[in-house]
Amino acid sequence: MTMFKALVTGKVSLAKTFWGWGFGGTALIVAISKAGAYAGHYWVIPVSHLLQALLSLAVLSGLTFILKEKHTIPGVVLGGVAFAIFLAHFILSAIFAVRFSSVIFF
Repeated sequence: MTMFKALVTGKVSLAKTFWGWGFGGTALIVAISKAGAYAGHYWVIPVSHLLQALLSLAVLSGLTFILKEKHTIPGVVLGGVAFAIFLAHFILSAIFAVRFSSVIFF
């Protein structure tokens, strides 16, 4: 829990936040989702999209705190690009969670 709190409060570096938690965490959630879908547990799909949206919010929060401390041009540019990528990822995850929510009821 302390590692997640460090992510949300921006105490983790930009690289670990973006690559480790952002892409690594998303890849892990997608792998679990695909395994559940192949096993016939289709309810895992919308749940995984909700988890992706929550992880994206945590990464966005961490990136926001990191960007408050970055005062160099490359730091702000890289942080801004990372923020834009995960903002789009959060929006798409929320859309897909709603889209696939009907799978839970079948």
